[in-house]
Amino acid sequence: MEKIPRAILVAHHTANGLRNHAVNAVIARGVEIDSSNASIFPGTRQVVVGEGSSGKIATIQHYKYNICRENSMTQGYTTKKPMEALAAGCIALYWGNDPVEPKVLHQDNIVYVHKCPEDLAQRVFQADKVWRDDA
Repeated sequence: MEKIPRAILVAHHTANGLRNHAVNAVIARGVEIDSSNASIFPGTRQVVVGEGSSGKIATIQHYKYNICRENSMTQGYTTKKPMEALAAGCIALYWGNDPVEPKVLHQDNIVYVHKCPEDLAQRVFQADKVWRDDA
């Protein structure tokens, strides 16, 4: 399946503005973004997202990138956001716990934007594998 070379953000709230910072950082690097709620994420294009995790995965599987911004950056706190992105075959643009399951997930498809924003463009355009070969 050919992926849309855009990012998608599926969120119902801004996490006190934290997700807006993520959106702005990605847009500043020239990546266009679709979102499930363009009214709270200026600069994004509104799209309809299926219900539940399976609906979300069915929607985001068409995108190359998925913005995964946790509500907090706490050691050991990881929600299903990066897992859904990887299950859909997306590159996760991730703000949160670092690392996320390094023994299972291919880390080249998780861009820890909070850690290395300066190399975001280089990493996202080179990554193409989701799962580690030896997982």
